[in-house]
Amino acid sequence: MSNIGLAENSLLERLRRYERFFNNAQDLFFILDTNGRFLDMNPRFADLLGYKVDELIGKTSKMFCYPEDLPKLRQFFRAVLEGETKRGEFRFVTKNGDIKWGELVEWPVCRGERIVEVEGIARDITERKKLEDELRYSRERFKFFSENTEDGILVHEKGIIVDVNKRLAEMFGYDVGEIMGKPVLDLAAPESKETVLRNIKSGYEGKYEAIGIRKDGSKFYTEVIVKNSIYMGKPVRVAVIRDITERKEMEEKLRKSEEKYRFLVENSSDIIYTTDYRGYFTYVNEAAVKLLKYSKDEIVGKHYLEFIHPEWKEKVFNFYYNQFKNRIPITYYEFPVIDRDGNVIWVGQNVQTIMEGDRVKGFQAIVRDITERKKLEIQLRNLNEQLRVLNKILRHDVMNDLTVVSGCLQLIQPHDDYEKEMIETALNRIEKTAEFIKKMRELEIAISEGGELKEVDVRSVVDHVVSTYPELKSEVRGEGKVMADDALYSVIENIIRNAAIHSGSERVDIDIRKVGNWVEIKISDYGKGIPEKIREKVFEEGFKHGKTGGTGIGLYIVKKLVERYGGTVEIESANPNGTTFVIKLRAAK
Repeated sequence: MSNIGLAENSLLERLRRYERFFNNAQDLFFILDTNGRFLDMNPRFADLLGYKVDELIGKTSKMFCYPEDLPKLRQFFRAVLEGETKRGEFRFVTKNGDIKWGELVEWPVCRGERIVEVEGIARDITERKKLEDELRYSRERFKFFSENTEDGILVHEKGIIVDVNKRLAEMFGYDVGEIMGKPVLDLAAPESKETVLRNIKSGYEGKYEAIGIRKDGSKFYTEVIVKNSIYMGKPVRVAVIRDITERKEMEEKLRKSEEKYRFLVENSSDIIYTTDYRGYFTYVNEAAVKLLKYSKDEIVGKHYLEFIHPEWKEKVFNFYYNQFKNRIPITYYEFPVIDRDGNVIWVGQNVQTIMEGDRVKGFQAIVRDITERKKLEIQLRNLNEQLRVLNKILRHDVMNDLTVVSGCLQLIQPHDDYEKEMIETALNRIEKTAEFIKKMRELEIAISEGGELKEVDVRSVVDHVVSTYPELKSEVRGEGKVMADDALYSVIENIIRNAAIHSGSERVDIDIRKVGNWVEIKISDYGKGIPEKIREKVFEEGFKHGKTGGTGIGLYIVKKLVERYGGTVEIESANPNGTTFVIKLRAAK
């Protein structure tokens, strides 16, 4: 074979070798014309972008270059056409829309002095870019948290500080540069150096407390969390340090407060106790021991019903059950208990429900011995009952006598004007006395009754009272329900009678409206009004004014009844054109 044949065979073999390398290489090879169109590329290049080779030949990089990177890629290509070999990183969009990062190296191909083509190699660096982004994000995140946390972060190698965040330097009164390279023990107060050194030597990981010392020598309490780690390829200890001085001071105040509270509780004259949610005593103070004559050990652990008067056990149980079931925060209740000697003792207690989230954990109460008060209440109730009976008899007998006297006077035929005037005077006095007896009955109700209030429809009461004064023109507007009793009739009746008789009004307007948790009742007349100088006195017992002053007890009864309902009554206006009374009562729920 001639030398020419050998050379041709060698050339063919080299071409086949290059072709295998070009087609099978994992790197991306490509050739561009001077307009940036692809003349050739290896299959790996097309595969990466999701195309076939034929789809890319004759196309430019604009077909798959990420839009924001296209200007930079064009500038890159122009530099190569000017004779430079360029390296750069660009983003590309695959056929299915994925974004890939590629590292490009391009160089010019010349024939003589003219650039005729551009060759290049590309490498898929997408995963590397992801790792770089993650690393950058991780560093930025660490920097953000380390610089913005309230905790100090310290890294030391064999006891020598190699890195800190800004907060740690501030915490100890140093600049960051000053603290770098210092022994970590320099930050510990003398009384804590041994603890810190022992933990370093043992490699302890976890939490402990130590006293730190600042640059100026002042000390403060710290909580230290340490962990062994690798930093810059070397084994180190990372410490997160928190200033807990304020917490320590609060703990000390709390300890002193608890001691003070314990002293007050144990020396209180009132009984103080706690129970679990079932009603078993978990604590009682000395006052409970004195009252019940049992020791603390004999009370704690026992159920509260064991000390309740037998006739009251069911009532007290229902009281506690209602408070437990409805999660009532605090209530007051009175009931009798039995001491060791069998004596009956009345107690009144404020019981608070102890909650743990939505769960009842137990109860705590302050209890007072009210036995003497209960005895007085019973005596007073019996006395009031006797007085009510006597008053009832007195009113009955006097009213009967007045009726007889009135009847007799009306049968007398006067002989002259003088006798006629005397009889009319006597009849007026009898009528006034009868009215006074009626007022006394209303006053007795106002000051002696203390029964439970009930829901009362104000509009019904007002309409009924107004109907008994046909001579008065009236207009009633609105409605509302309040907590009162049947004596509310006397309240409204007294004010309307005051308008009709004493004020001389021929008209009365009544407005009822709900204002928040209250019902407001405005009663306006158009009479002669009430002088400014006596406005503050009209609700006083026995106060009279003018010829029609009456008994001087009507508005006093109004005030007493309204106060018993927990409301208020006042004069909003009292001018020559009339008077407006405003009554506010608690609205019924």
